[in-house]
Amino acid sequence: MQELSTLEKNRLEKCEQDIERGIEGVRKNAKSVGLALTQIHDEKLFLVECKTFGEYCQSRWNFTPRRAAQLMNHISTLTRLGYIPEQEVDTNGTTVPFDAPEPNERQTRELATVPEEQQAEVWTETVEEAEAEGGKPTAKKVSATVARRTAAEEAWQKIAQEFPLFAGKVHMGTFKQPPDDEVILVSKMANASDRLAAVGLWLRGKSALSVDTGEPEEAPTAHPAEAHWRMADKALGVLQGHFANGRRALGPDAEPSPETAFRIIHQQIQRTISKCERT
Repeated sequence: MQELSTLEKNRLEKCEQDIERGIEGVRKNAKSVGLALTQIHDEKLFLVECKTFGEYCQSRWNFTPRRAAQLMNHISTLTRLGYIPEQEVDTNGTTVPFDAPEPNERQTRELATVPEEQQAEVWTETVEEAEAEGGKPTAKKVSATVARRTAAEEAWQKIAQEFPLFAGKVHMGTFKQPPDDEVILVSKMANASDRLAAVGLWLRGKSALSVDTGEPEEAPTAHPAEAHWRMADKALGVLQGHFANGRRALGPDAEPSPETAFRIIHQQIQRTISKCERT
């Protein structure tokens, strides 16, 4: 326990009045309650009554430490998104457009499941999709956006491993990363040839979700590298088979290492594709 100055006592009294006014409808008043708890925590005003902040929340307000943390995290998220501009924080350019509605505490709980630098994008995307559907953003919609983005990220990692040159072009800004729904679909294609064809469409600036409408269609103009992509895919598959057979026949200590040889040939084919793409 410790004594507070007169000024600190006044601030504590003001904070506790805010909590008392909001505690009956804490879900609706999460912002005012969270702001008060944050100030009491950051300025250590709780020390006049308790040794720890968790003990103070439990004894004074019957809040578990977890619930208090949720309310304070609500404030942290709102501040990061730019809804509490009076607090001087570095938002790292992650604020949302100010015409977007302010998320409530249940929604910020869902936003907290993604990295801080992605939270503004997730909220903005959720708001835009809800408005396009004629509805309002909800915690469930935020969760759905997070799940889709997570699935798309995992799918993109798979595609990037299978098509490193294409992923490299996206990384360098030569190509825009395909939409999430296309990335997820392509990553789930069972046949490598189908995935390769999808990448070929992306290389030509087309959607991988093109469907056969039965209408005659002009033959697409092949990307200069597409033939080499297909050649590399087929050649590498054959080489993998040969090297696997060779290892079984020669044993794990055989020289040169099949993995080393495969890596060298793979690099040579990648260089060939790169040259072709520059033409």
